[in-house]
Amino acid sequence: FEELVIEIHDELAVEIFAGAADSIFVCAGIGVQLDVVGALDYVWSPAGVFDDPNGPDPFANPATDTMVYVVGTLGVCFDVDSIFLDVVDPQVEIEALGPIGICQGDTIALNADNNVGNSGLQWTSNSTILDPLNSPVVDIAPLFNTTYTVTVQIAGCTDSDQITINVDPFAFPELTFTDTFICQNYSVTLANQITGVTTKYLWTSNPNDPTLTTPAASGPTVTPEVSTVYTLIATSQNAFCADTTTASVT
Repeated sequence: FEELVIEIHDELAVEIFAGAADSIFVCAGIGVQLDVVGALDYVWSPAGVFDDPNGPDPFANPATDTMVYVVGTLGVCFDVDSIFLDVVDPQVEIEALGPIGICQGDTIALNADNNVGNSGLQWTSNSTILDPLNSPVVDIAPLFNTTYTVTVQIAGCTDSDQITINVDPFAFPELTFTDTFICQNYSVTLANQITGVTTKYLWTSNPNDPTLTTPAASGPTVTPEVSTVYTLIATSQNAFCADTTTASVT
C-alpha cells in the first residue's frame, strides 16, 4: 500500500504594527520605521520606498502618499497586509488682520494659516502660552513691542512662524476748554501739560496767533487779541497713533 502524508500548517496572520492602524502619518523627508509580525520571510512593495524591502522592520520614506504592501511567508503559507502612508508636511504662516504697528491699548487679531487643520496648534508670547490653545485666531493687546510664535505639530512633524507687533504709547492731553470767552490781554492755557512722553504735539492757530510760541507743548499758554481757533494734532513716536482736537477762544 502507499502512504500519503499530509502536513497541516496554521494559517498565517501577517500584521503591520500588529494591526494597530490602517494608515499612519509620515513626516515628509523624515520617513517612518515600519514593523511586521506573523511570518518568517517578508517582501515589501513598492520596493523603492524601503531601505530593506525584505526585512521585518524596514525604514520607509515615501515622497508622496503611498499604499504599501507586505507579503509574509512561512513554508508554503503566506499572508498579505497593507498600510497607507499619509505624507504630511506641516506649514503655518501668521497673518496679521490689521497693521502690525499699533497704538498702546489697541487690539489686533492674528490668524495662523496652516495646512494641518490646526493640529497641535499653539500660540506663545515670550515663552508664555496664549489662550485659547488650538484657535487659529487670537486677539492680542500688547502694551509694548512683543513677538508672537505659532507652532503646529502632527505625527512628530512641526513648523512655526513668528511676528512682532510694535506698540507706540500715546498721551493725548485733556483740553482746558473747547470754547471759551476771555477779556482782552488775558491768557489761557489750552490743555494740561504732559512731559516725559514720546508723543509729538503740534498746535496751530487760525488766524495766526503770534503768542502761540510753544506749539510743540501739550498745553501751551496763549494771549489772543482776536477770536481764534486752535487746532492740536498729536502723533505717537512712530505715527502708529494720531488724534486731533480744537479749542476756540473769543
